[in-house]
Amino acid sequence: SVAITPDGKWVAAAGSRQMLRIWNAETGDIHKTLFGPHSANPPSIAISPDGRKIGLCGRDESNGILRVWSVPDGTLTVSVDWPWIYSPSIAFGPHDRLGVALMPMDSRMRAPVISILDAKSGEKRGFFPGPQGGITSVRFTEKGDRPLSAGGDKRIRVWDSENGREVWTARTAFPVLEAVITADGQRIAASADDGSIQLWD
Repeated sequence: SVAITPDGKWVAAAGSRQMLRIWNAETGDIHKTLFGPHSANPPSIAISPDGRKIGLCGRDESNGILRVWSVPDGTLTVSVDWPWIYSPSIAFGPHDRLGVALMPMDSRMRAPVISILDAKSGEKRGFFPGPQGGITSVRFTEKGDRPLSAGGDKRIRVWDSENGREVWTARTAFPVLEAVITADGQRIAASADDGSIQLWD
């Protein structure tokens, strides 16, 4: 997983060893090396809109994990573990919102959910139900008030944060691997596991 700060100053990347590195984009020098719990699955990373926070989610042997660090000094600011849950996607939104996809690793959790957290404290602000086919991608609209989810049920959904209802849905022919929203919020792009990319206005 790779992420770039909005100002283009820092580039971050993480692999299956849960080691996250941040480089200076101009010089190529390593700025910080950060470590999360070891996992055989590559984690997902994201950077906050102000470029000052970086988040990592994934799983260790039995828990879903979330870690948030300060980009300038590498301080760990949020650490959350979810027993028997896998977290495949993370996204920052405006107003210190953080969206995380949570997937069951066994029958103790019945269905996937999208959890909305406070990016400063890790406290839960709300959640939205996920599809039985699983969640592969979580994003926020440009105002940060509407989370987007995509997944294995071949649908992309946009949710209303106030009432938890779907406000927009698109169907695809194949399961969605990733979905993103343009900076102006006017278009949604998604890649499917057949290699196709689709755009919506």
